[in-house]
Amino acid sequence: MNFDSFSSGQYLSKLWLAQTIERILPDYHQRPDGYTIWILAGWYGITNLILRTRNNLKIRQVRSFDLDPSCESIADKINETWVWQGWQFKAFTKDINLVDYEEKPDVVINTSVEHIDNDQWFHNIPKGTLVFLQSSDLEHDDHSNVFKNTQEMMDRYSLSEFLYDGVKYFDFGDCSYCRFMIAGIK
Repeated sequence: MNFDSFSSGQYLSKLWLAQTIERILPDYHQRPDGYTIWILAGWYGITNLILRTRNNLKIRQVRSFDLDPSCESIADKINETWVWQGWQFKAFTKDINLVDYEEKPDVVINTSVEHIDNDQWFHNIPKGTLVFLQSSDLEHDDHSNVFKNTQEMMDRYSLSEFLYDGVKYFDFGDCSYCRFMIAGIK
């Protein structure tokens, strides 16, 4: 298990995401029976845990997709409360470039954009879907898709309507970087 998934930067980035989703989603789309959310490159399912424990949105179902097979069982264990309750959460080992959108989610999230060197995953998202994306300007060995600002992200991931763009600066003494987030309708 990679404990970096619980680092301050990771947690605070996902908390920021949750707060933003809670502001935008109810204004964009009312879903009395709860929202269906798909998380691409979902790692250990921390995003679901944060959204659920904040309890500010009615969530029907979350699906988390990650290429790393070790993530599936850990994510399901971390989110066991929702796994056994009618599969309200379920992690899957899957290449996000191959995710099938036959059942269209209300929201697609990818907080790992800097780790993905192609855009097929983005092109596969159905038009009309609400999308939340995060990346950073942190140069790192496993970052192949680094951005300098939100405008670069908006230029690369063209959405039909942009609803949010923002920056969070993280300074941990020996490491500092900017985290970027954009949201909108594909």
